[in-house]
Amino acid sequence: MARINEDLLRNDGEDNFGGVSSHLYYAYWSEIEVFPKSDLTKTTYKEVGTITNGFTFKAGGKWNKFYATPESAGIETNMVGESRDGKSYENKFSFSIPKLDAALVGFMRKNANSRLVFMIMDNNGFWRIMGDWRMAAEISEVSGGIGKKVADFNNATFTIKSQFEPAPIYAGTLPDGTTPVYN
Repeated sequence: MARINEDLLRNDGEDNFGGVSSHLYYAYWSEIEVFPKSDLTKTTYKEVGTITNGFTFKAGGKWNKFYATPESAGIETNMVGESRDGKSYENKFSFSIPKLDAALVGFMRKNANSRLVFMIMDNNGFWRIMGDWRMAAEISEVSGGIGKKVADFNNATFTIKSQFEPAPIYAGTLPDGTTPVYN
């Protein structure tokens, strides 16, 4: 595999917002026929970090939309592994969904052990993927409740975990049929 000798510079005045959008997507790993893959043979860092081909679903499979409370969601990426020659990455996506009602309780119950894939738009407009052809994302933690006081937050907070590579930028077809355009 060829090395990439390229500067990593930031454009002065360029936006760099934290957090993610409040409207996101998930799909069941088992319902995806073809997964897009990262391509390490590309010649620029931007190309290596971007997946351009899309998902193909089996009959009946689809992206499901969900809402996350604004400013409750974020992605954290950490390098893991104990050996110099065995490093990889772990991504954690945390978010809160308001109102612990029957639908949210049902989602929690039915998906505690589900293999999932998430499509997440960050606040800079980049779509990111968690879960891939090698290993699905999983719900690793859930906490929350209905609170004690009227002013308490009635919600569930989820942590989703995926492994192997940093959550790549996705430039394939979006659930609404459009394709993102990045500068």
